[in-house]
Amino acid sequence: FLHRNTRKMASLEVVVNQRDMQKCNQSKGKAAKAKSKPEEPFVASRWTSEASWAELRGLDPEALAGAVRDVLERLQTRGNDTLASAERRAAGLDVAGLIRGLGAAGLWRLGLIDAIRDLLDGGLVEGIEGALFSIEALVKDEVGCAWFEPYAVDLIPIILRKADHKASPVRVGVERTLRAIVVSLNPRAARLVLPQLFESMESPDWRIKYVAVSLVGSLAKNASSQINICMPMIVPRLTTCLRDTKKEVSKAARSALTEACSVIGNPDIDPVVPSVIAAIKDPKNTPKALDNLLHTTFVHTVDAATLSVIVPVLARSLVDRGMHPKRKTATVIVNMCKLVQNPVDVEPFVPKLLPELVKCAEEAAFEEIRDVCADAVAVLTKAMEAANLSSGAMEAANLASS
Repeated sequence: FLHRNTRKMASLEVVVNQRDMQKCNQSKGKAAKAKSKPEEPFVASRWTSEASWAELRGLDPEALAGAVRDVLERLQTRGNDTLASAERRAAGLDVAGLIRGLGAAGLWRLGLIDAIRDLLDGGLVEGIEGALFSIEALVKDEVGCAWFEPYAVDLIPIILRKADHKASPVRVGVERTLRAIVVSLNPRAARLVLPQLFESMESPDWRIKYVAVSLVGSLAKNASSQINICMPMIVPRLTTCLRDTKKEVSKAARSALTEACSVIGNPDIDPVVPSVIAAIKDPKNTPKALDNLLHTTFVHTVDAATLSVIVPVLARSLVDRGMHPKRKTATVIVNMCKLVQNPVDVEPFVPKLLPELVKCAEEAAFEEIRDVCADAVAVLTKAMEAANLSSGAMEAANLASS
């Protein structure tokens, strides 16, 4: 017995030692690969220091024009190796340095904006990458970003169109540059960027849609108050992308919608957001989402942002053939509308809910369901009347002030 156990222990020890040796060899191989991987070359920039900015201000017009030409030529350095890319990156930093040294007037005085736009519209891969490097450097510059912001917003559609470029460095540069722009933007500029992203979401190319959808999620993190206001516009667009046949687009839309829902100022719906998004994506998940909404106790104010996420699920439940989903939907509507402070928030969603509720209140087989639907109709009708009165009062006040 002791002999057999000793042999088993010995064989087990051999197996353990072999596994340890394999792990050790794997770690050594990874370390060797890391050591053998060449470091990216470093190319120094010319116009990125206080001393160089002082030198810039002292240049005569001819010398200044020569410095600008040199930077623009370096932005288009030919070659697809790491050294050429590093040269283009350094030139992009120099573009930001020129603006930093000469001030906001340098943007139009030196013709840099037109030059960057021409490089983006050109067919040269190196030129496009150089333009992206310069835009990224400008929006990341702590002083120059404020001067460049209006131009950056106008360049977003041009950059988005390059998201389907055949060259990988350009595609990577587009995503990196657009994220840098979104992060640096004044939050109030988000409402200017959203229409551009919505237009790109309708592109037939999935890569353009993917980047545009991802940027909505980035905006939600950096401009939460503005995204909260714009939720009634955002949700329908993301819903279309959520059902896209390309899994990359669908996954990005789900992530973006989750980020957008996180800025809604109503903590009551936080626990049900995952099930609601799942129902928006796939109708078969609607019953579960509806049950979660029915068991949600609403105690905080319900605004347009909250309704924009919930109403798609409620509207789909109302067209369900069964009577019980209609009763549940009517109950949720009554519970939510009690906490709506501004009736104008309800107005855009009434046409999606009221016709089916009226039909159910008149034709449902069970009296209990007819009564609940009638209560929901009354609540929505009252909200519509209050919204109309509020809109009329605002128009009258505007006419009086003008």
